[in-house]
Amino acid sequence: MRLQSALRPISLALLTLFLTACTGGDGTGNDGSDTTPGNNSGDPDLVGGNVCTGDFFIDFAVREVTDFVSGDTVISSVNLAQCDRIAGSVRIGYDGGQPSDLTLLSNVTSISGRLRIDGNPAITSMAGLEKLEVIGGSLVIENADGLVDLSGLEKLESVGSDFVLRSNNSLVSMRGLESLTEVGEFTISANPVLDNLDDLASLSLIAGNLDLSGNDALQSIAGLSGLTSVGTFLNDDVQITGNPKLSSLSGLDNLDDISGDLRIDGNDVLTDIEPLGKLTNVGNKLTLNGPIRSLLPLQNLSSVRHLEIQNTDLTDLQGLEGLTSLPFKLSIGRNSELSSLIGLENLTSVGHVEIERNESLTNLTGLGGLDSVAGDLTIRLNSLSSISVLSNNLQTVAGSIEIEEDGISDLEITAFLVGLGLE
Repeated sequence: MRLQSALRPISLALLTLFLTACTGGDGTGNDGSDTTPGNNSGDPDLVGGNVCTGDFFIDFAVREVTDFVSGDTVISSVNLAQCDRIAGSVRIGYDGGQPSDLTLLSNVTSISGRLRIDGNPAITSMAGLEKLEVIGGSLVIENADGLVDLSGLEKLESVGSDFVLRSNNSLVSMRGLESLTEVGEFTISANPVLDNLDDLASLSLIAGNLDLSGNDALQSIAGLSGLTSVGTFLNDDVQITGNPKLSSLSGLDNLDDISGDLRIDGNDVLTDIEPLGKLTNVGNKLTLNGPIRSLLPLQNLSSVRHLEIQNTDLTDLQGLEGLTSLPFKLSIGRNSELSSLIGLENLTSVGHVEIERNESLTNLTGLGGLDSVAGDLTIRLNSLSSISVLSNNLQTVAGSIEIEEDGISDLEITAFLVGLGLE
């Protein structure tokens, strides 16, 4: 099964806005049409089996199923249990503390819209969804504080739009997702006891964004090692932020192209980015922020629009020799150990330049090849004793120039500006 471009979130209006649900009794809807489970007339995409069409909200407390737009009771739980496909969406909310299971959906193999489980503390697993193979829209599971793992989803192969696991306080593993191969976007965020992603080994494609953020116990993402592609659309991002125990990016070893941003930020013990060795392109912004010690793994990187390096433990920028242009911006700030810009020798053109508050930076060696700045040039509050290396090739600065360095004389700054024809 291959995700097509239609895997982006689809308006439910294109699926079904109003309920034409399968009902009990004589199987006749209010308009006189037959809506008995198994009737597929008028829908050429659903052939055979018991198909229920509608957007369902399941209330376990009263064993009642309602239309989650109107709130009207639309189908008995008995009849919902007969559905093997749902043309629409399902939402499962807080149930008033009643025993919760998902066996009302035990025969469902596919949901064309979205499945949302939100704020239900009584659900501890996905037991009851053992036959579910495909979700055409999104799968959102959040604030399910009793959820320990995802067992019950062992047959789930694809999620067409967003797969969101957020703020599930007891979630310890991805168990149950062993068959998952493709998702539209993937967010795993603020799950405080989740420590690994080991059961995602079959996942090979994330068509949109990947967001791994704020997972306090997450130590390993090696379970993503099957990934061969992230972001098949323009401007899809990879964000790995605020995971204080994450020590390695192993699992991203096969990534070579990211169409949008790559942000690695606030991972307190992540010092090594070696698994990014195959990366050749970041379509927009590359942000590196945290105790990273070396950029040598990025030697294959040849294309980035915006490079931001902040608060790292880098001493130089070796590994960035493949970059010749940064069309938007180069921002290097607050890197206390950075003493050299070696690694940027091949950089010839930049949109904007900001080099600020790098207290160990005494020279700009590495920027000798720069010949044009299309925007502003800002160099301030480092420990520079000279900017003469910029005079080697720099011909134009189209925007403003701000140089504020205690170790550089006004005479040298004036000579620099004269060389650019600005004085």
